[in-house]
Amino acid sequence: MIRSCVLVAVVAALGSCTLLLPTGELIKPCVEQAECDDGFICQDEACLPEDEGGQSG
Repeated sequence: MIRSCVLVAVVAALGSCTLLLPTGELIKPCVEQAECDDGFICQDEACLPEDEGGQSG
């Protein structure tokens, strides 16, 4: 019982951290690949990390 309560508290704390991030400031909008930094691709009008964006190039 105590372990499950601790687990729920940890999951809630970790989940709330991502909700507090200023995602609007972290996402760089783009129209073409030249607008993104190295290691990022322009996909869905945003510069996304190559490893998470799916297609590269």
